[in-house]
Amino acid sequence: KHNNILIIVNDQDRTTPTSSILEVIKSFGGIEKKSSVIIASGTHKIPSPEQLKKIIGNFEPKEILFHDSRDPASCVYFGKSDFGNELFFNTSLTKFETVLAINSVEPHYFAGFTGGRKSFLPGLASFRTIEKNHSLALEPGAMPLKLEGNPVHTEMNQALDFFYFPIYSIQIVGTESEIFNVFTGDIRKSFAEAAVFSESIFSVEIDRLADAVFVEVGEPYSRTLYQAQKAIIHASCALKKNGILCFSSHCREGIGDRGFFDLLSSFSDPRDVLSYLKNEYKFGYHKSFHMAKIVMNHRVLGLTQIDEKTLEKVFVEKIKGKEIFNEIVEREKLFVYHIEKGEMTVPRYFNLEVV
Repeated sequence: KHNNILIIVNDQDRTTPTSSILEVIKSFGGIEKKSSVIIASGTHKIPSPEQLKKIIGNFEPKEILFHDSRDPASCVYFGKSDFGNELFFNTSLTKFETVLAINSVEPHYFAGFTGGRKSFLPGLASFRTIEKNHSLALEPGAMPLKLEGNPVHTEMNQALDFFYFPIYSIQIVGTESEIFNVFTGDIRKSFAEAAVFSESIFSVEIDRLADAVFVEVGEPYSRTLYQAQKAIIHASCALKKNGILCFSSHCREGIGDRGFFDLLSSFSDPRDVLSYLKNEYKFGYHKSFHMAKIVMNHRVLGLTQIDEKTLEKVFVEKIKGKEIFNEIVEREKLFVYHIEKGEMTVPRYFNLEVV
């Protein structure tokens, strides 16, 4: 019924099967001519022509828009959240009758889950709005699988109140190669339903913590150490204190956003990083916070293309061969987990003795 529709889609750094959904939308005649597509890049890079083709497939909207969070002129003020965050969003959100948000819902290490409200914050927000929101990742309650009492999610969800237009929603639970379920309609309701289903797909209940965990990082999260940390954080949920965490991630693009790396490499002790973060925050420091907590309590090793000296600066040992695997596997009475697709898989510890 609408003639001027903005379709918000995820960027190249997400596994959302957007092109498959757009192909279905395309079958409803005339939608393309009434629609514009905007890539919700958040703080990520704008997609290349090849990446854009992979995202939208054969869908041909009347225009394709790109979000640049670091361009102040591209955003407009919508209001202030209860957390004191000034909410600036892409000016395109003032020019359309309605919005259709297409994204995917899987566990997220500090927002609880991806999807839903993340199309807007961080997807189409200004850099300073995103930075302020992400600073809440250092607060209690900001953790995977948790929405109620999670300050990051609470502010993201609150941001939806500032939009005057109806928001339609398609929430996908799945991967690029397989869709498990789809939830549609009101963005809050469809996201909540998708989150419940997503937890049943992507989380694994365990009744025992491991001495060591091997975790593999899948694409596109294996491109940089910044993104690979999602899998490292998830894997740490299954590990005893002073355990061994081995991650495998090629990191062909290196460190990624350097904010977290620069902070970690400035200190020789991860405890000093946590002390510093009590008073200072810049974008990326939430990664430093989580990494510092993990390396304080565990031995972390990386099978990656990043050089040894660079890894040492963030308290990670480089795996040079199979020696460490042999050491772990051959040690007597050592309990080990192997996690594939660690960026999406969250262990949930269920202690039967406590119950």
